[in-house]
Amino acid sequence: MVRLRRVFDRWPSLLAVLCLSSCLLEDGLFSPVEVKDFAVLPETLHPGSAAKIIGTVISDTPLVAPEFAVFDENGHTQLVNIGSVNALSVSGKQLDFEKAGALFTITTAACSGHYLLRLIARDLSGERRTLMAPFAITQAACTYGTPDTAGNLHGDFTVVKITKTLGNVRNAQAGSIDLDDFSTYTHAAAKVISSRIDLYFGQDPTDKSDRIFTPAEAKLRGIGASNSGPATWPAARATPMKQIHLAQGQFDGITTQAEIDALWAAGGELSSALAVAGNVFAAKTDAGKVIVFRLRSYVPGEAGSLTLESFR
Repeated sequence: MVRLRRVFDRWPSLLAVLCLSSCLLEDGLFSPVEVKDFAVLPETLHPGSAAKIIGTVISDTPLVAPEFAVFDENGHTQLVNIGSVNALSVSGKQLDFEKAGALFTITTAACSGHYLLRLIARDLSGERRTLMAPFAITQAACTYGTPDTAGNLHGDFTVVKITKTLGNVRNAQAGSIDLDDFSTYTHAAAKVISSRIDLYFGQDPTDKSDRIFTPAEAKLRGIGASNSGPATWPAARATPMKQIHLAQGQFDGITTQAEIDALWAAGGELSSALAVAGNVFAAKTDAGKVIVFRLRSYVPGEAGSLTLESFR
């Protein structure tokens, strides 16, 4: 278990508690995946410099590639050239970041301030552990949270687009999704971690319409009662979800998490929605983050699929 040396009580909008050493988030408290001594070295960096990631991931089940992201003081995702560590090769039940050469670099456009490197370590069974390691950036030309000449806050860096495909009941693609990291899960795997599943794609048992459901609504309608579906899940989130009226050009024009956060003010909440290509929705994850996504393409029927387009 990672030791928590000291905890800040500032920045309440962060997705996790900020610590001077790495922080274990609640979703990993009982996970068989163990992470030891996770940290960023050095803890103080400057634009253009490289940082080393240290620590070891251990599990009883073979591991899959870890996922990393960097967050600023307001919980907004930051681009800090972390692509190389997200492509780490993993084999077996143990991963030593230092031996694997896990490095990331600070962009020259980065602003001075306090940041968090988030690690999601996962094994093949779907179990995961999530930790945060803090670091600071100094000697930058800007300071996080101060306005530039155009009135925009420094540090609200751009988001990047991602697509994920969900499968209907007779499609081999998984139909449940955790929007915090865009991982998809089959019925059986989702049941084990049901409190983290944000949305479910499936068929309404009454009118056979293909829909996006909040897990709570899918459970209420008895979906998947015979095959480990939402009807059998011990915890099913009533995920806050809204339809957002955006043209494709407006959706494609989104560049920052701040823009995504602002979209939440519009519209009333839904518990399900018909699968219609081109429609745009926003949802709040179990970690409190606002996600906006567009239904990029849709293939109807029990063997059909739904491809989501979103940002991270």
